[in-house]
Amino acid sequence: KLCYNVIVNPKESKYRQVKLQNPKIESALVKVPNALDVMLLLGWTKEEDSLLLKSNVQLTMAQVRDVQSAFQTLKKQQK
Repeated sequence: KLCYNVIVNPKESKYRQVKLQNPKIESALVKVPNALDVMLLLGWTKEEDSLLLKSNVQLTMAQVRDVQSAFQTLKKQQK
């Protein structure tokens, strides 16, 4: 969802910064094994208590689909 929001709203800076202390973000991203590593591979950077995606980094729908697919696979494995 985070990456999708960046693609749909590429000029909106609010979608390019994610506070890791946000309860939803913490449960969906911080506490999920390897999830932060995936975000970093996509171009996000960790700065203090946030993830940032600089304006010169562009994401693709193919990347979003890959992340969504991997997330669904992880959810199935956890059950």
